[in-house]
Amino acid sequence: MAMALPAYKASPTPLLPILTTLRDDSDEVVRRSVANNLNDIAKDNPDFVVNFAHQYGGESVNTDKLVKHACRTLLKQGHPAILFFYSLSCEYLSVDNLVVECDALHIGESLAFEFDVTNHDVTSRKVRLEYAIHYRKKNGQLAPKVFKISERDYAASSTLHIQRKQSFKVITTRVFHVGGHRLSIIVNGQTFVNHDFELLT
Repeated sequence: MAMALPAYKASPTPLLPILTTLRDDSDEVVRRSVANNLNDIAKDNPDFVVNFAHQYGGESVNTDKLVKHACRTLLKQGHPAILFFYSLSCEYLSVDNLVVECDALHIGESLAFEFDVTNHDVTSRKVRLEYAIHYRKKNGQLAPKVFKISERDYAASSTLHIQRKQSFKVITTRVFHVGGHRLSIIVNGQTFVNHDFELLT
């Protein structure tokens, strides 16, 4: 188990020379380690990672891949500065015709759903498409977990039909609690539509 370093968590600036030096290392394992470290930093110091992205994004194919991986938590959180950095605007986009297979399911079953995403613009737009399951915690509160569907360009005046299925099969990494849950459809970091459903024993 890695040892926590509170000083660097409070201020990661001393790590910048190391991360900068290794950002375009020839070894992909090293670059992935830098990205993972930046992603961890983003949880407490998002501006540090935003600044890193602005400084080194576009420098090389390897660095662009590193920066994108480093920003994965910020993207899932819908961080405005990172959405702007990747030109992920919600303008001219819509989510329609959400159909959820059922409003109640049992632990062990799956929740199937489908919907349409439309780009109403006269030019193509980059679309990052995600959904969140707001799981019920033991204390009754809901906590979202975001799942990425795709990130691609949508042609002008185009509609894409999406179908997905989320399993509620018992796993060791998650404890399910019966009661109200929520499904959210997220486009470019913004929640467009919600649907509540019940999880039963």
